[in-house]
Amino acid sequence: MPLEVRHWSQVRSIYLEGIATGQATFAGWAALSPVSKRTAYAGVAETSVSIAERARGRVVGL
Repeated sequence: MPLEVRHWSQVRSIYLEGIATGQATFAGWAALSPVSKRTAYAGVAETSVSIAERARGRVVGL
């Protein structure tokens, strides 16, 4: 699902948790970004996964 304006308040809250704890600048959302526009990298993405402080240390997906 693409990040939409309606998601921003939750994403912002999680991001600020990461800054406050000093552990990360992200903290339960994920994003895939294209690595390159070159044909050789078609279908390859960079992955970012961040977890809210209240959910750390728990299984969030298998």
